[in-house]
Amino acid sequence: MKEIILEKICENELPESYKFIDLKKFGEKDGKIIELFDYQQDALKNVMNCLNLYYQDREDFYKKYRFNGLDAELEEKVSINKAEDNSSFDILEKHYKTNQDKLEFKSICNRASFWMATGSGKTLVMIKLIEVLFALSKLPKEVGGIPKNDILILAPRPKILNQIKDHIEDFNRKNDLQIELRDLREWEYCKRNSPNLYSENTVTVFYYRSDNLKESGYDTENETNYQNYLHGTDSEGYKFGSWYVILDEAHKGVTGDSKRQNIYQVLAKEGFLFNFSATFTDAIDKATTVFNFNLARFINSGYGKHIKVTNQEFRNFNKRRDDDFSNKEKRKIVLKSLITLAAIKKAKKKIWESIPSGKEIKSTLYHNPLLITIANTIQTTEADLKLFFRELAKIAKEEIAIEEAKVELILEWRESENRIFQFNSGKISEKFISLLSSITYNDIKKFVFNTSGSGSIEIINIEGNQRELAFKMSTANSKPFALLVASDATNWMKDLDNYTTSTDVIAESFFEKLNEPDNEINILLGKQIFAEGWDSNRPNVINFINIGVSDAQKFVLQAMGRE
Repeated sequence: MKEIILEKICENELPESYKFIDLKKFGEKDGKIIELFDYQQDALKNVMNCLNLYYQDREDFYKKYRFNGLDAELEEKVSINKAEDNSSFDILEKHYKTNQDKLEFKSICNRASFWMATGSGKTLVMIKLIEVLFALSKLPKEVGGIPKNDILILAPRPKILNQIKDHIEDFNRKNDLQIELRDLREWEYCKRNSPNLYSENTVTVFYYRSDNLKESGYDTENETNYQNYLHGTDSEGYKFGSWYVILDEAHKGVTGDSKRQNIYQVLAKEGFLFNFSATFTDAIDKATTVFNFNLARFINSGYGKHIKVTNQEFRNFNKRRDDDFSNKEKRKIVLKSLITLAAIKKAKKKIWESIPSGKEIKSTLYHNPLLITIANTIQTTEADLKLFFRELAKIAKEEIAIEEAKVELILEWRESENRIFQFNSGKISEKFISLLSSITYNDIKKFVFNTSGSGSIEIINIEGNQRELAFKMSTANSKPFALLVASDATNWMKDLDNYTTSTDVIAESFFEKLNEPDNEINILLGKQIFAEGWDSNRPNVINFINIGVSDAQKFVLQAMGRE
């Protein structure tokens, strides 16, 4: 990509003094050794080169941008102008010397972005980066040593922070270096007891929710003032932070987030800012990308699934259209997704059956296929997801003709231009199209609804769990086939009539077991709850219903990255 500059600067052989770090080793989980893939190690090599260049000569580091494509037009885009950021520019003016209402890129080039697809293991790279910072800080400056700056991890959601904590436990289990996590609000206490938070084999790392840092005022139970965490004042009277700030999906894109972005920058003014995301859109994040392993690279390198965006649309899922034609089209588009899922599950079954008897079948050979439907609205009377569910229930209730929907799918995928996967990573095979043409209504009952008969859908409540509702067929010996995950799932059915509640007593979460190899759930329903903080290799079919245009690019990329 032309707009990526830092990666070009840093794709070099590591200095000899840096080669003592074992970049492959990570940790242990459930008795299994965790090691980093080559591309994850490459990401660390690039940022190590970046740190070496920056701390050896900051002026020369900036000049390298100029020599590698930072022209006047792009520099204007990656600088921060008061006219474009008027509501939050005052934060920067308190801490930086600005020039004609502009904070020049030269003053904020101490940053590196990791553009890594969801599912590529960027959290492992993030935690391994802490070890890199610790190890490089032990070296003398003349051979690439870097400062022992305090380290801060920021993420926008508790679930993401909890995942980071879990991975740090995995890291600590197998390494001499121990990462000790502390809430940011404990920083002053920790510094008072030990100004240097780097000991022989331990480094103290702080964490906090990125959206709970505020500009001014007293601390509250959930928010804290960033000015409590600055390290000093420079010769011109500007207060600064000297943190190594590590951001996980805390980049721009959230309403009102420019203030927080400026806060992160101030905290890292005399330190360094590391930004991890699957979905960069801002010019400065792209220009400062030190390692690009976005969705296209991830898939073309053989790590992710091929992606096919079909021509099928949920355009008739609109409460203002309730005529016979639109109802028929609604059912047809739902059918197409079920036919596709049934074909994929049938293909997996054929793979299993082709393995010679007696030969061990590894559960990791191919995952259990899953369909996800993500809707813009789910709780209102005529919510998008309820319209989808009504059509699903009609398909389950009685045998219906599927040929028209199936023929339309096959005709689309037989056209040469429609067979190509995204990013030109391959194409739909004739063998799969042939399998698709063989799918029957009975296959849909078997592979999607987990039953051999037709009937109504029953609701399964989970004791003490308001976030989940499971669904199964009323037929004999049927098993749960669908799961709704929402902030108030138990309230979801009030506008849907004629559904009985199953007598099954369930106390455990279905969602937490979704990734188990033989999990029975085939359909996952929800809003934008799957965008961040959940990883699964199961999704094969994803339906997006009326996802808002403003958030669509970021959200769709993140959701597809769940694969």
